[in-house]
Amino acid sequence: MKKIFSTSLGTLIKPALIIGKLKNPKQIITSLTHDSRKVRTGSLFFALPGSQTDGFLYARQAVEKGAVAVISEKPQPSDIKTNWIQTPNAVKAMGIASNIFFKDPSSAMRIIGVTGTNGKTTVTYFLESILKEAKKRPGVIGTISYRGPGLSPSKAVNTTPSSLELLEILAHLRDSKASDIAMEVSSHALALQRVEEINFDTAIFTNLKRDHLDFHKTIEAYFKAKSHLFELLSQSRKPVKTAVINTDDPRAKKLRPLIRHCRVISYGLKGSEDVSAEDIRSSLDGSRFILKLGEKKFPVSLKLLGEHNILNALAASGAAHAMGIKEKSIIAGLENLKCVPGRLEEISSSKPFKVFIDFAHTDSALKAVLSQLRALTQGRLITVFGCGGDRDKTKRAPMGEIAAKLSDWAILTNDNPRRENPLTILADIEAGIKKAGQKNYRMIPDRAKAIETAISLARAQDIVLIAGKGHEAYQILNGKTIPFNDKEIAKRALRQS
Repeated sequence: MKKIFSTSLGTLIKPALIIGKLKNPKQIITSLTHDSRKVRTGSLFFALPGSQTDGFLYARQAVEKGAVAVISEKPQPSDIKTNWIQTPNAVKAMGIASNIFFKDPSSAMRIIGVTGTNGKTTVTYFLESILKEAKKRPGVIGTISYRGPGLSPSKAVNTTPSSLELLEILAHLRDSKASDIAMEVSSHALALQRVEEINFDTAIFTNLKRDHLDFHKTIEAYFKAKSHLFELLSQSRKPVKTAVINTDDPRAKKLRPLIRHCRVISYGLKGSEDVSAEDIRSSLDGSRFILKLGEKKFPVSLKLLGEHNILNALAASGAAHAMGIKEKSIIAGLENLKCVPGRLEEISSSKPFKVFIDFAHTDSALKAVLSQLRALTQGRLITVFGCGGDRDKTKRAPMGEIAAKLSDWAILTNDNPRRENPLTILADIEAGIKKAGQKNYRMIPDRAKAIETAISLARAQDIVLIAGKGHEAYQILNGKTIPFNDKEIAKRALRQS
């Protein structure tokens, strides 16, 4: 059962956040929401401005449903009779009020934030596995799900939820005695002020590649958003703080000046870092290497494939080591993680070839995965992929070029076209293939048929990679969301082949 929170309006609202004077500070607030559909009697409704719609338009509906107060950046309409609080920044006000309402939950647990273009999800899975080995009670907030003590695992709507939802989740984890929270922190969350009230203990930087330029516009703005996590870490009220940085990435040097009052742990594969890997041996069964953790070395056998997953393991190891977790638990946690949903996840079958699904949806991620598989493929490498609509268009041609160059066959298909014309997206991808002078591709817009075709082409010792959607169980076509699961489609095609 969820704990019921309540407090007075005057307690939640800081004078510096409002325009004018608070008229009824003693009004009791029993719930917070920015969704008018979730308003109930006693709610404080945040009328947030947005890219799709404006919460101000739903303020009247919220009051009619029982909201006893509204926070908005716009002045109060004469016909809406309620406690109306005007603020210059409704998003900031929501974060501060939510943190007060839920009693500063991040201060009661150890919070590990993970940011970067690739690897965030896998690092949190490694951390969860390590923490469980250490007999801790971890929670995870990320792309695949929100889960942990006191939570029924729920599919993630956003990698990092809004400040209100995030703080409510953390409050329930705290009240259920969670000890440590591994949290993916997206660039959108950092740019949109979703984590300003979080007191981080540890921040991890995995890498920075081209992505989300539809939102951030430039790679520098994208990096600035990511780097804000380390500014928040430096400002955190936690007594001991640690930054864990992949120094293989050239952007690591630019992060250093932002990190203050923190221990810094470096990781990478060049050999001079605090945490690194030596004597790496890879196969289709996983990776073996020697983990260098400070001055000590340990043999590790990962079930996850690829050099990129070794880097993810190093990131988690560095963070866990900084927390004081014993090396025995770190090694066991790394080795016990069998797979991460949709991250180079093998579809088991009796066929003489391998089929993997992977979430790779950027040119850098696709290149990393295909490079690893290329090195391990004894037969042919067949890749099925597409690009999302209404998103960064600059990665489409590079993804086409990479897929065609590193695969024996590339099958272009729909990803999530959203409201964009699927054929326009495919033409953008094809332009990159043609520029590279490649002809080893087919275009099959229907994703299910594309997957079925790839599997029908596969022969002994081949590898089929189905990239782009990974764990997702839906597809967005013409603005409508329909059930669609790469894994289930692949399983069906394997049974029928």
